[in-house]
Parts: sequence; structure tokens; C-alpha cells
Amino acid sequence: MSETQAVYYVTKHSWRGKYKRLFAITKKGLKTFNPSAPHEDTNAWDWDELNTVSLDSKSRSQSEFLIHIKKKGKIETMKFSSEHRDELMTEAMQFYEKMAGLANAAKFNAVKHKWDESVDHCTVIVGPASLYVVLKTGQVKHRFDYRLIQGFTEITDVNGGFAVVYEEHKRLYLLGSNQRNEIIQACQEAAAAHLCIGLKRIKPGITSIDFHSRRMGDFSTDEALTSYVEFNVTKTRADGRPSTRRSLCLTENCLIERDPATYSIASLRSLQRIAGIARSKTNPQQFIIEFDNRRQNCYLSPERESLLATLLDSVRGSGNRDVCVKSSPGDPHMRWAPLYAGPDEDIETLLLKFLGSGGNAVDDAILRFNANVSASGLAFAVSQERLFAQNKEKLIEMAISALLTAKVKDPEAKFFALRRLVSSKAGFSAFTTLARFRDSLGAGVVEALKAGDDAVLCAAVDTLAALMCPMHDNADLRQEQLNKISLLSSQKFLELLLNKLKANCHPSLAIQKSAGLLMQAMIEEGSPEVVKSLQTLAIDEAGLLRCLESTESVILTDEGEMIDRDNLKVASKMSEISSVETQLLEVERAVKKQTKALLAHWRGIQNSLMFFQCYKDHQKPDLIWNYKTREELRVTLENEIRTFTDAVALIGNEEAAWNYAEFEVIFNSLSGEVQVGDYYLRVLLDMDGKQSGLTIHQSPAFFSQLYHRFLLTTSSSMKVQCLHAMAIVYERCYEEIGLFEDAGYIVKLLETTKNKAERDRFVMFIEKLMLYRDNVKLVINAGGVKLLIDLVTLAHLQKNRPKTTVLQRNAIIAGEELEAELEEKEWYYGSAKGSTAEKDRTGPISSREMKRLYEEGDVTERTKVWAQGMDGWRCFVEVPQLKWTLIGEGEPILSESELSATILNIFTKMCEQYPARGPSGQLIRPPPRVKQLLCQSDALPHLVQLLLTFDVTLVEKVARLLPLILVDSPLMPRLYLTGVFYFIIMYTGNNVLPIAVFLKMTHLLQSFKSEEIMSNSLKSRSILGQILPEAMVYYLENHSVEKFSEIFLGEFDTPEAIWNSEMRRQAIEKIAAHVADFSPRLRANTRAIYQYIPLPQIIYPSLEKELFCGYYYLRHLTNTQKFPKWPIRDPVRLLKDTLNNWRAELNKEPGGLSEDDALKTLGLDPSAGPFSEPKVRKAYFKMAQKYHPDKNPEAQGDVPGSKPSI
Repeated sequence: MSETQAVYYVTKHSWRGKYKRLFAITKKGLKTFNPSAPHEDTNAWDWDELNTVSLDSKSRSQSEFLIHIKKKGKIETMKFSSEHRDELMTEAMQFYEKMAGLANAAKFNAVKHKWDESVDHCTVIVGPASLYVVLKTGQVKHRFDYRLIQGFTEITDVNGGFAVVYEEHKRLYLLGSNQRNEIIQACQEAAAAHLCIGLKRIKPGITSIDFHSRRMGDFSTDEALTSYVEFNVTKTRADGRPSTRRSLCLTENCLIERDPATYSIASLRSLQRIAGIARSKTNPQQFIIEFDNRRQNCYLSPERESLLATLLDSVRGSGNRDVCVKSSPGDPHMRWAPLYAGPDEDIETLLLKFLGSGGNAVDDAILRFNANVSASGLAFAVSQERLFAQNKEKLIEMAISALLTAKVKDPEAKFFALRRLVSSKAGFSAFTTLARFRDSLGAGVVEALKAGDDAVLCAAVDTLAALMCPMHDNADLRQEQLNKISLLSSQKFLELLLNKLKANCHPSLAIQKSAGLLMQAMIEEGSPEVVKSLQTLAIDEAGLLRCLESTESVILTDEGEMIDRDNLKVASKMSEISSVETQLLEVERAVKKQTKALLAHWRGIQNSLMFFQCYKDHQKPDLIWNYKTREELRVTLENEIRTFTDAVALIGNEEAAWNYAEFEVIFNSLSGEVQVGDYYLRVLLDMDGKQSGLTIHQSPAFFSQLYHRFLLTTSSSMKVQCLHAMAIVYERCYEEIGLFEDAGYIVKLLETTKNKAERDRFVMFIEKLMLYRDNVKLVINAGGVKLLIDLVTLAHLQKNRPKTTVLQRNAIIAGEELEAELEEKEWYYGSAKGSTAEKDRTGPISSREMKRLYEEGDVTERTKVWAQGMDGWRCFVEVPQLKWTLIGEGEPILSESELSATILNIFTKMCEQYPARGPSGQLIRPPPRVKQLLCQSDALPHLVQLLLTFDVTLVEKVARLLPLILVDSPLMPRLYLTGVFYFIIMYTGNNVLPIAVFLKMTHLLQSFKSEEIMSNSLKSRSILGQILPEAMVYYLENHSVEKFSEIFLGEFDTPEAIWNSEMRRQAIEKIAAHVADFSPRLRANTRAIYQYIPLPQIIYPSLEKELFCGYYYLRHLTNTQKFPKWPIRDPVRLLKDTLNNWRAELNKEPGGLSEDDALKTLGLDPSAGPFSEPKVRKAYFKMAQKYHPDKNPEAQGDVPGSKPSI
């Protein structure tokens, strides 16, 4: 029935029950058929007899629908159900104009924006199930089914523009109309009324630029649009429109039509949407591509065979394995389900019965079977475990028997049906159990081979391959062997098949695979003569070259399809050893060796998958393979074959052998790649940090090759690449590589290099070396800890550091206004002759002045310099701050903060490799060397002072490192002298959990008071007692660090804690004012060391009226309305503390220093006041600098007043 549009398998609901029916939509109307007799219709209605097709509003089922028929002036209703209801109703409603109940459709004037950026004036018709774009000529340009529309989105910069987002991959189609909103609303109403589908408006809208970049939806990426092969074709149309020239392009997952003149995309379809390929027998250039929406595109191409071979391989490679090439397109009348969905079990069972019944209708049964069952075989091939279930195995055997004995008109269709049947386990086993299966099939194949029809030959070979290589799960190897023995037991059959395979080399790998399965079986089961013939075929006439050259571009995803067999080896074992065969074996070994040399760059690819991987692009450290390399290989092979063929033709009848020993493929496209050993450095470095897909083969040897290249090269960029690669390889394979004996030499190179990129790569490489325990000793012995401490201080030079909060500006530079006025002068330098005697030294000068002197030549790299914090005079070039700010070359890879973070990682790993306690918890004595070195006075303060960078990463790493260094260390009680508790409380970030852990572990272990003045109160014993409110100290000690962190960051006003962001800001400002002169010093001299000065008790105004006793603020605790029944953990202690505080308040004496006295001590006249806080702070800093013991030791006796007064 050529007028049939679609057929669906439905259930008819009537008062007598439910019946299965075939529901056909034709150009004339609707018809129903009995599935058991599909040629006889049970009902038929012309379109003018139908009123409408609608949903059943009374039913909640998602599959039921109604048809309303006009009969004798009345409307009768019939009810059906189908799992494909929406598609069925959509197809039926395409004839809405002929149905009285659906005749009205809204129409709007609009423009359609075409792919070439031109526009067509058109009419937009909002139908009951679809949106139509109709040109002025009456041609329906586009049809958008509501069930496939994903939504509508506005084009904001196009007047009235909107895009239809269509199908799953979200392809965009651009329309424009002054009635845009009315069109969208009409579509939404129609879809809801007729199909119960909700269409959405996608917000916000997009611009026209976004539209053009995303108009192909999910396939708008370069990967989806980049072609790996293109063919010039002519697209023909059945509606009388003229033919069009097109470029048919295949990408990894799409079939694209392009305009050859502009290369613009005319259409794009996913390879998954292709349902079939038809190859015309009458026209040698014509072929048809069928899509799962029943659309068929017809093309003409002089390269048809190569095009179809490539297309078939690409479609199957994309995962769409149900596509095959046939001689005629599908008939919609034969298909009982949508092309994108397979038939259900009832349909398969019914079709098997049709085949098994045989008779005169066998041709029709074969066509119907092939139209419905996928090319990969039956979906329901096993009997179900339920009552009255059909015996599928029996039905399959009956269908095979009927096919083998039937006289059919189309032998190609017969082989297609057999291929589908033997793909099941029952059909595969039937080859040896079913009487005369082998003889009947053999006769049919011989007849097909003699007929000379390529289409029939391919179908027959594919069927034979399916019998020798099971396509079903849980295959029986014994049955596979029986099939091969039975199939190849006839010598004449084998010879005929071999001759045919020799004469026909199909360009499609999918078909070559089937032929290869047959040849494999011949080698395994054939006679010595057949084996020898195949062996000679594999080597003669440069067989290796032809095998490599003849394959087309193909992408296969099923690795199981590649056969891991060495056919030459199998053949040689089964042959008798003669002088000729001995020569063949020698050639075989040489060919294998040459194959390895030819593709030496294919390391890590299994031999069985080499051809599978050859047609995929690879960007791996050990393999770069792409279109260019494939093309270079193809051109070289073609030239070699041409040269060999011409040479053989010139020598006449004399035997010739291929000169494989001198054959070589040169890949010019890879000439720019730096290769060390078996790996390309660029790709290896690009994969840094990407664990997946990177496997290092023979890592010790490769690591040695990298180090050897590093030592030999004089190029700084190459050194940097080698160090980067060494770090990557060592990180992944340090257990195999083991001890790196030159770790100490790397430390020396780090000390002497002046290149910033090399410096960073050295540090990053040392970080990876710490993964192996013995490397830690080598680095320590080479002075690595001292050198890294020098480098870690460079973090203070970082500029444009991101702020953690708005408070940080005050926190970092509380005295910034002083820096410009009182720039820190930290540096001294000796004479040009190197003398550092007091008479020859000059200073102090600022770092800016030092820079000017170096640029003017007054100070050189060998000039001796000194600043506070250095252990002695050093050459200018040996001071990291001066070296890397004034002498360093090139651009760094890491910022100063990132470099310091990497060094902190090194110290952390060192401490973890050598812990302070043994496996059983015993103390290690003497302490590990790394901890001894990091606890020294020239190391620990610099680690602590990194907290003043307020860098989120550095603060967290320091907070984690310090406990590792100081646990069980005798230096723990003196840690407070580094200023760590001031610096860490000044931190304004939110990642305070590591800080809380550090504080909880250390705050009670500090010896900051003598035992005589130390009281028993927690506040008195804690170093934080002068900084934080007493309640916060109690909270830290008596609660978890997580709870303390929550309180410290939050806003709390409870009996146990009063703390908020304002109090935190006050604490930060007070501490910042106390240490404000030190931040400018660190920027001037990163090696400066903080001189500890006790901080007076910080007074919080919000706590002036609060009294804290025994864990609680009494005012809140007694507020029973706000805090009813607040739990009291220790009532007795609360009562005692309350009484003691009461007694202390009664005996409190006034302070001894008035405000005027304090101002006079700072050199300020009280009568000239009042003074602002910055003014007082400025006077304090001047006084502190004047009488600071480090800056003016001789002035200590002249300090006005007393130290407490200052």
C-alpha cells in the first residue's frame, strides 16, 4: 500500500473486550487490520467520515485515545490504546484539514531565517499536533511536531524573533513575526488541548549571535561539526523540485549536508537517527538514507560504493548497530512500530509464525519480518517463564526450516531474515541440530555466489559470519566450533568461497569483518591446501601494504568485534614444512617485524585492537595519531604500492618480492614534537593533573631518559619541560622508580639557578620527590631545608593578593600611612672590594634604594649585604629576596604565594615521612632532623610570619604544619615568642577550622608568665587570655574545634558566648595596631624576625557590663525569658566564681597612670588635644622605633618613664 503513511500495533477497546489491531494511517483515511491476517482490513474510514481524533478525557491512561466517526448524522466514538499514542495521533492529525472537528487552524504571517542567513516570507500555521512553516509557493518548508518541541526562546535582538528548540539534541530554528507571542500561545494551547503536552517558554532569551553559535543544539561543538570524510553528491527530490548539489560530510557522530559553494550547513542529523541505507540496483549512482522519523533522502554519487561503505562503518561505529545496506527502502505498510523503537514481543512472535507457516505468502512474510526485526536480531528470542508463554526456540526453528525450503523472489531478503534468526541462541544452535540446515544453506550460498550479485553476496557472507561468531550473550564455545566444522566440511564449497573472497575486497570494514571471520574459520578448520592459499594471499603482492592501505576511515566502538588471531601463524603450524613454506615463514617474520617498525609509534595499543584504534584520533603522551598522520600513512602506502606494482609489471613473469627492509613511513606532521624515549613531552605535560588515561610504561627507564635529556640540554625552556615531565612521572610511578640519588644535586641546581621558571619547576619536582622516604634525607643533607626557608619568605612580596574580607586591609597594613613617611631601611652593603668592616659598610637603606644602586652599578652581584634576620653577610646574589626581585630572569610559573604553598607541602610531607612518634606511640629521640631544622630560630619564625600574608591557602597550610613540627617538642612553651597567636587571630578568612585545631593544641602550653604570677584560672593560663574574651577561651577548651569555629565566625549572644563580627574586628584592629610596624618591614626585608612584645588586655566595649562566672555571662543566664532553663553544667563552680568575682569587684583599686601622663610619655601635649587614635598610634610607633633595642641599643638608658608606661 504505497499510500500508507504509518502502521501501529494497537489495542481496540469495545463492549465485547479488547482486541489487537493494526492501525494504519493512509492518505485516504484510517484503516484497521487483524494482525493475524494483515491483508484483510477490519474497518476503514475516509477522512471526510472522521470528525476528530482526541484523547480520552475520562481516562488517566497515557496510552488511550479516541476516534470520532460521523455516521448517519451522529458521532460515534471508538477507543484504542497504543504505547506510541502521541506519535500516532500526531501522524493522524496531519490530515486535520479533512476532519470536520479539526479543520480550524490559526495562521500568522512570518519570516523564516535560512541557514544561509537569507529569509523566506512564509505563513506559520498552528495545527492541532504540529506547527507548519509554509512558503508562499504552498510548499511546507518545515513541520515541527509538538511532541518533539523542547520549547520556544526569544531572540532578543531580532524584531519579533523566536527560536523553536526542536528534538532531543535541541536544534534551533529561527522565525520572526510581529505576532510572536500569539504564535507561541497558540502552539501551547493546541499542544495542551489535543496531546496534553506542555510547551514551555525558555527564559531568558538569547541573542542572534548565541543563536548562530548554538543553532545545531548539542551538535554545535567543533567535535560534532568537524568532518573526517566528505563526498560530493546530488540530492534529488520526489516532489518535482530541482536537484541540488551538496557535500555529504561525516563527523564523529553526525551526517551533515553542506552547500559546496559556501560550506554552510544545510542540514544536520545524528548518526543515531539513521534507520537504513538503500542501494539502488538499477541506478549505479543512486542511494537512499532512511531516518527514524520516516523521512527518506535520495542522493546520486559516482563514489557510491565507497560512500556507503564509509557511512555504514560510521553509523555502526556510533553505536547504531541495527543499520544495514539493502537494495530497496523500507515500506511503511510493512512496519508495525516507529523506526526508533523496536517491535514488542507480541509482534515478533506473530512474525515468526508468519515465517514458519511458509506457503505462497512467504515473500510477504520475509519482507514484513525484515521490516520489523532489527538487523542485530530478535529482541525476544528466549521463552518467557510465564503461563501460556510461546516456545520461542520452537518458533525460530520452524521459521528457519520454512525459509530454507521456500522458493523466494528476493534471495537478499531471505539471507537478511536468516541472519536475524541465527543471531539468537536457538537459531545459532539449530545449524547443527536442525535437519538439512547446512545442506540447504550451502546450496543457497553457492547459488548466490554464482549469481554475481554483490548485494546478495554481502548478505550471504554476513549470514555465514553470524553462524561462526555468535552474536548473542552467553555463547557456547563448543557450539561455535561445531558450526565451523560443519560449515567448512565441503572442499568444493571452501574453494568457491575462497575464490570469491580473493576477487572481492569490499571497502567497508563492517563487511570485511564478516569476510575475515570466514577466512579465520578456513584457516582453523580447512585443509592444508586452503590454508596455504590463504597464507600466500596474505604475503604475496605486498599484502601487508594493501591491508593497511585499503581500509577506509571508520570508528568502531565494540572492541569485541576485533578478532585476536594470528592467521599466518595458525596457517603455518597446520602446513607441512617444505622449502617454499620455510621461505614463507621467513617472510612472515620479516613482515611482522616490519609492521612493528612501520607503526613503532603505536605503543601501548594491543595488536588485536590496532586497526580498531587506527581510525580514532589519539592525543596521548605515547601516541599522537590524527587525520594528518593517517593521511601521511595513506599517501606513503599508496606510493609504495604503486612503485611495487609498476616494478612487478616491468620484470614480466619473473618472481618478485617486496623490498620491505628499506620501507619507512616519515610523519612530517610530528617533526615539531619534542620526544623523549617513547613519549611526547607536550602531550605529557598537558595531562598534568589528569589521572585518567595516563599510563607510564617502563617508568624507571623513561625517568632516566628525561633526566639525561635535562642534564644535556642548554635550553632553559627544555630544562623546564624536562623537570615538569619528571615531576609527573615520579608522582605516578615513585614506587617503581624508587630513590632518586641526585636529589641533593637538584637542590644545588635550585640554589644556583637564576631563571624563575626553572626555580619553580625545581621546587615542584622536589615536592614530588618527597613521596619517597629516602629522598627526604638527601634533600636535608644538601641543605635543602635552609634553602627552602629562604624561598618561602618570598610570599611577603606578593602584590595584588585577593582580600579575604573587607577587614583585611586594616589587618595587613594597620600602619600603612606610616609606610610612606617612615619607609623601612633594613639593608646594609659593603665596599666594592668586598670589605664589610664597619668603616666600609653603608646603610641602612631601603629596598628601593638597593634596587636603584644595583641598576646604577654601584652594587653588583658579588657585593656583600646584610639585613636583620640574616645569619651573616652574604653576596647580593645569594639573598633570595634581592636575587629574585632584581636578578631573576624570565617569567615565573608560580606566584610568590603559590611557590610558598608548594614549599609548605614539602615540609609537611617531610614531617609525615619522619613522625615524632613511633608506630606504638613511643617518642622518637633524638627528634627527626627535619623537625630540628624547622624549629631553629632561623626557620620557625619565618614559617609563622607567613600568617601575615593572610593568604587563605598559606594560612591553612601553616596551621596544619606547625603542630607536625612542634608536637612533643621542647620548644613548644616558647612558641608564643614568634608572635604566632597575634598573627593567627588577625586572620580574617573563614577557613578557621585548622586554626582552631592549632589553638586548642597550643594555647595552654605557653610559658608566657612566671609561676609566681600564674593563677589557676583558665584565662590566666591561656596565651589567648589577653586577646579573646574569657568566655571564648573557655569555649575553646571545653568544646569541639568545630563548635569553636562556628562561634568564632558567627554572631552569638548567649549565656555561654557573646561574640560577633564587630568584636572580631576590634580584636583585629588592636592586634594590628600592636604589630603594625612589622608588616612594612617584611615587605622591605622578608627575612626580618618579629620581636615579641606583650599585648595589653583587649577591652571589648560590648562586654563592659557583663560579668563572666563559671562558664556563663550572669546577665544572660538570669534572663529567664530569653534563655529559659539554660543548662548549668557545674552549679558549685558557678556559685564559687560568682562570689569570688563579687569580692574582687569590692576590692578593685583605680589604675596608676592617667591619660594625660600617657600622652606626655608619648611626647604629646595634653592641652593640644583631643587626639585621634591614628595620631596617638603614630606617636607610639615613632617612640617605639626611637627606643627599640635592635634599632638604637645605646638609647635604652634614656627611655622616658618606664617600660610599662610606654
